[in-house]
Amino acid sequence: LAPHAARSPHPRPAPRPLRAQDTQLLQRELMRVSEGQPMPSFDLSRLAMDAPGHGHQNDTAAWLRAIRNAKAQLEQQTNRIDNLELMQQHGAKAWRRQLLILEAALARIESERASVKAETDVLHRKRKYEQLEAAKELRALENEWLAGVQKNAHIEAAIRAVEAEHEALRSAHPSLRDNPPPDTNGGISAAATSSHNGTVGKQAEIDTR
Repeated sequence: LAPHAARSPHPRPAPRPLRAQDTQLLQRELMRVSEGQPMPSFDLSRLAMDAPGHGHQNDTAAWLRAIRNAKAQLEQQTNRIDNLELMQQHGAKAWRRQLLILEAALARIESERASVKAETDVLHRKRKYEQLEAAKELRALENEWLAGVQKNAHIEAAIRAVEAEHEALRSAHPSLRDNPPPDTNGGISAAATSSHNGTVGKQAEIDTR
């Protein structure tokens, strides 16, 4: 069964696919295409209402064909008149109904577009606010990092100055070279302490400037 037929309350077997060899019309058309022949033009002779020619004035079959052709043309014109009358009677209502359907569809689409645009605007404003807040936080963290880097640089500079002054004191007083390094818990010597205080005071004065 076909997929749509299986879901139907009254399933029917799928129709057998049409093959080209099943109809003579398709066979002739395929042969024409394979031979590269042009498509034949439409036969417009049946649309004409000509009487039999001079040589067929007494031919009954020719007159019968002309009568059948005239009846067919008359029927076609009758159908055209009926269609025009129906369109004149119901065409305006049908067009108005179609226009109402199109206007309703347009209004629905415009409403959906406005709703999507409003949601998009809200999302953009939210994202912009979050980005601005994140930028503030990033700037604050960057300033904090720079302050930490500068503080570490000042501390390293002060340590190097103390170490240089300590080495200068050890060079000026050879007796200090034989002494063990100062105890961590006991502190350094008075001279080193005063020198360290002076260096730190200088560094603090430099930082203050």
